[in-house]
Amino acid sequence: MLAALGQCHLLSFLRAAGVRGYEVAQATIDVFGELILSPDGSGRFTFIEIQPASSISGLAAETNAETYSELHEQAHSWCFIANSISCEIAVHPDTGGLQHEH
Repeated sequence: MLAALGQCHLLSFLRAAGVRGYEVAQATIDVFGELILSPDGSGRFTFIEIQPASSISGLAAETNAETYSELHEQAHSWCFIANSISCEIAVHPDTGGLQHEH
């Protein structure tokens, strides 16, 4: 489920960038989730975090962090999988520098 959520966000990001006329040079995504197990063996996610990293041609990361953030917000709102999940989903996009904080 986490992989599907990540890919949905990524595809939605590519769409959001394309609609605004941007060409995405690189994009990656990490997705993490907190899963709790019930005594009967069932489980559910209680929290999911998405960490996308991207680079857009001609859009310097240092001066366009707000644009990257807006594109990822739009992507998150378009993602049908995110819209179908009941737990909290936090999106922590980069600022275009393709660096994750692990």
